[in-house]
Amino acid sequence: MKKYLKQNKGLVLITTILGGLSGASTALIALLLQKIIDAATNGDFSTFENMMYLSIIFFLGMGLVKYLYSLCGKQLIKKIVYSMRSDVFLGVMRKNHQEFAEKNTASYLSIVTNDVKAIEENFLQPLLLCLQNAFVFVFALVILLTLSPIITLSLFGCLIIMSVVPALFGKPLQTKQEKTSVQASLFTEKSKDLFSGFEVIKDYEMESDSTNEFEKSNTSLVKTKFSFDKLLAVNEALSEVIAMGTIFLVIFIGSYQVLHQEMTLGSLVAIVQLTSIFISPVIMIMQNTTKMKSVGPLIAKVEELTVKKIEETVALPQPTFSDKIVCKNLTFSYKENQPVLSNINLIFEKGKKYAVVGPSGSGKSTMINLLTSTLTNYDGEILYDNQEIRKIDKKGIKNLCSIIHQNVYLFNTTIAHNICLSKTYTEKEQKLAMAASGVSQFIDIDETGLDIPVKENGSNFSGGQKQRIVMARALIRKSPLLVLDEGTSALDMQTAYQVEKDLLDIPEQTLITITHKLDQNLLSQYDSIIFMEDGKVVDAGSFNKIYQPTSRFYQFMNIENELKEV
Repeated sequence: MKKYLKQNKGLVLITTILGGLSGASTALIALLLQKIIDAATNGDFSTFENMMYLSIIFFLGMGLVKYLYSLCGKQLIKKIVYSMRSDVFLGVMRKNHQEFAEKNTASYLSIVTNDVKAIEENFLQPLLLCLQNAFVFVFALVILLTLSPIITLSLFGCLIIMSVVPALFGKPLQTKQEKTSVQASLFTEKSKDLFSGFEVIKDYEMESDSTNEFEKSNTSLVKTKFSFDKLLAVNEALSEVIAMGTIFLVIFIGSYQVLHQEMTLGSLVAIVQLTSIFISPVIMIMQNTTKMKSVGPLIAKVEELTVKKIEETVALPQPTFSDKIVCKNLTFSYKENQPVLSNINLIFEKGKKYAVVGPSGSGKSTMINLLTSTLTNYDGEILYDNQEIRKIDKKGIKNLCSIIHQNVYLFNTTIAHNICLSKTYTEKEQKLAMAASGVSQFIDIDETGLDIPVKENGSNFSGGQKQRIVMARALIRKSPLLVLDEGTSALDMQTAYQVEKDLLDIPEQTLITITHKLDQNLLSQYDSIIFMEDGKVVDAGSFNKIYQPTSRFYQFMNIENELKEV
């Protein structure tokens, strides 16, 4: 949090000065009351009239100061909250795929919404209240000492008793606030899960069960939050009872001094007023300090995401792909001693076409994720033109590759943004990509343009149309390596065949296709078929070479074709 305050130190300074002026103006009201009441009780009309005019000027100035303080405070909070949300987002974006997958996406949403909001309400706003009330306390103390040292000493005795309250409730409130944050994250996850499964819920008549799941999660959140609020209410009530007792103590002591003519009535009113504004800041500071401590775990959670700095790139060379990509003894495990890939040795030559086939779970997608630097921490070597990818710029590898995934995702923007992804391409390049992917079959760029809105994850397009849009996204980049990871799975057989054939016909385009569609005509057009099983390359070579009765690839194809016929 110190980082954000330092980033806005100019605004913090101005807010502090205005907070001091605001606090001073609040404390000075007591002196105005003293002068007015003493003038009235003494029958001094001239002083009374002067004080009336002075009060008008004073309150106009006080109103302006308090407005400016509030405005600067809100501006400071706005800047800090904006920076926090931006830093959390950047922190998430700096994660690699493995780190990102360690948490549910809803937990990231909860941090950027629920937790940041809790920090705003329970730390930043209380911080400004504490700042202003600290100045009120100091100025009230100075004036009280001049009016009655005895009463001031009595007030300090009461303050010692009041200071015990934060110590009693600080840790329990912090624990309950942390539990509330956890429940809020779980509630966000559950809500996201249910809304994402809307079609399944409706199609399988799960409304009742889904409502029960939602209510259970909602109830847990409400109960946890109420448990925090109950303890906070006890803290606030106890503080206020002690404060009221303190005010009555001052009234009794002051009244005793008035009865013995040791103090004027105006001074008594001023002291009572000062006691109120002396005690109130203490109560506010205690209550808000407890609140601020309670969000400590949330601040730590935000800082955990934001402290991860961009990895040092000590002039790492840019990768190239003008010759070949080589895998040497490539081994990878998601869990220790459970290898997903074992001793993979392959060569992918520039401009050639490769089909990777095999049963589900054989490691096909994992191998592709390693080749494209999506996954790391492997054993063995992956070489781009004899450069090990551990020693080259990994972002540069992403520039060499375009991947068409099986699970497509469209942003809630426009067709243009979803194809071009904020980069600039000529109309000719857009048309070529749309034609090659089949997007031009349902969107005419000359008639409608590409500013057609896309709803949430492309809900206004069919599955096949969405996959074509994603294909256009990959083709328009003209990357030297194109990866088709089940990228035609949502297309009908005829269209999928034609799209894959069109990709095979692109000259000098290196293509790696992961597929379960074992069409002999298509497979025979690939330069090499890589058949994987149990994390190993079992067969590799041209279709005619490995499609032999004794090969595992031959047996696999026959089984798959028999299943299709059934």
